[in-house]
Amino acid sequence: MRKLLLETTCSHCHADLNRGEWIELGFRLPDGRQGAISLSAYFCDYSVKMPFFVEEGALAVLTCPHCKADMTSERKCSLCAAPMFSLGIKTGGAIDVCSRRGCKGHALGGFGDPDEMILLVNKLVDTPYL
Repeated sequence: MRKLLLETTCSHCHADLNRGEWIELGFRLPDGRQGAISLSAYFCDYSVKMPFFVEEGALAVLTCPHCKADMTSERKCSLCAAPMFSLGIKTGGAIDVCSRRGCKGHALGGFGDPDEMILLVNKLVDTPYL
């Protein structure tokens, strides 16, 4: 099975967020703790690196390490109703990811638009079926 590496950008300043196979972001928790977080850049790989323990179910605000913008989108997770955060994709489109620790909710290409998702996946895997 071919792994899909997402090359991501900040949805505000458009800076590159990838560092090899990891997406680098800032984060802060409601209790005031903050730091840097690394998310796997592979689609459907939920690996995370954090500087300290964060309990399952905790909500985080993700920020761009370049412009410091809050990346929270207006969308809510369809699995747990937590706020989503949005990452741009270099080839076009976006991916929204749940901000709740442990939730696997995400939306590639937008909510409820299968045509948009198919176009985005085709661009990511470089197929001619546009």
